[in-house]
Amino acid sequence: MNLQIDRFRLDVNSRTLSSASESHAIRPKTLALLLFMIERQGQIVSKEQLLSHIWDDVTVNEGVIFQSIREIRQMFAELIVIQNHPRKGYQWVAEVVPIADKLGLQKTESVKIPNTHAVANSRKRRQRNRWLLALILLCALLWLGITSKNSRPEVVILPIQNYVDHNDLGWLATHGAIKIADIFSNVSPNTSVIASSELAHQTNENNVLNTTGNWQLSTSVYGDVYDYKVVYSLISKQQQYAGVIFAHSIDQAMQLLVDVGLMDINQASPDVTTLGANVIQNTAFASAIVAYETDWETAIRELENYRLNYPESFKAIQYLSRLYIWQGDLDRALESINTTLLNPRLNIDDKSELLFNLALVYQYQHPEHALENIEQGISLTEQPANWLTRAKLEELRADIYYQQNHMVEALRGYLKAQSFYDQIKSPVKTASLQLKLAALYIGNQQLDMAKISFQKAKTAIQLHEMSFLYATLLEFEMRHNVLLD
Repeated sequence: MNLQIDRFRLDVNSRTLSSASESHAIRPKTLALLLFMIERQGQIVSKEQLLSHIWDDVTVNEGVIFQSIREIRQMFAELIVIQNHPRKGYQWVAEVVPIADKLGLQKTESVKIPNTHAVANSRKRRQRNRWLLALILLCALLWLGITSKNSRPEVVILPIQNYVDHNDLGWLATHGAIKIADIFSNVSPNTSVIASSELAHQTNENNVLNTTGNWQLSTSVYGDVYDYKVVYSLISKQQQYAGVIFAHSIDQAMQLLVDVGLMDINQASPDVTTLGANVIQNTAFASAIVAYETDWETAIRELENYRLNYPESFKAIQYLSRLYIWQGDLDRALESINTTLLNPRLNIDDKSELLFNLALVYQYQHPEHALENIEQGISLTEQPANWLTRAKLEELRADIYYQQNHMVEALRGYLKAQSFYDQIKSPVKTASLQLKLAALYIGNQQLDMAKISFQKAKTAIQLHEMSFLYATLLEFEMRHNVLLD
């Protein structure tokens, strides 16, 4: 079976894609994906469909899709054959024409047999077109040979450093850079972009492609669903940019990363104010966020220094006040939060987060004030974009009721928080909350319900490899082992 796609000929039997100037061998799974997309030309095919039809015989993550899509796009070079539809899937957009085999005997049902004169004229046209195409390709190759001897990609995407505390995003380290490169190619087709993992496979007539581009993009990912933090660094010989992207999803984070990267490459983002609320481009702030995940003392020092230059950075105040709370410095936390809450430029998202932090300050010494702050914060979190904050507020209110021995109100609050965690699909928050529910059920002598909640938490923690919760799980199991047996 052969298919003509623009100037390319796809030979399904030999698994090759050929043009007048080159030929590519195609991996079996990549060919299967290619044919699956062609069969559904014009339709948007989801990643779930691709995984269930192409990789139904093995357990893989969506990184394999990015790899195969990338291979297909590379083989077709500048011809656009597949378009991305964010959060929906992929669509085959190139025209495909079935053609006869070498003997001219086999034809697909969709191809009508032409008359003799049409065949003769068609052959003459094809012969003339082949000569013309050959001449064009010869000129193009000569030009490329002159201009591309020292060419190199404009942007090299380095492998992503993945620090997310569960295994759902394990594909980021292996295929994340390829996905970012794909988004670059879709948004800016004229920008030459390549993932560093692919450099070894890119050669020309003279040597292996230079392993450094004009720009190098490195990224580290922290956080969890609805609270991802992507720390990035974009470097050239003359310039360096660094910053942090805050996003609800990895797809959103990658799209913002590409948008910011293109602005930087085009020198269109001279300061932090042009990039929107979800991006803070500042090397000092990026360093502070990395420290926030690893070294609280260093993070406090760096965020305090950052605030000297950017006193109205509400994100910085959110993270700094939380660090003060965790370190037990409640007075400084209270001062920084209350001062910021008076700022008329404070937006709803930042205000609700600061009210959550304020409730944490008051939780044990003044629970009545904490409940007031929580109620105020809940009134600001009606939209889906704020559901993580809403869930945290509901959970904190339940914690306070639990410490006051108001078990009915506590149970109601935990279940409400659980409903929001379910909506945003946060496995980490859900597992932690199930352990709290198990403890509450044990206190109420509802042992069957306790066992169900504990088993849900245990299954999620083991399934998603939440290593940071292993100790908590083991401690809970040892403490309540008799009751849970």
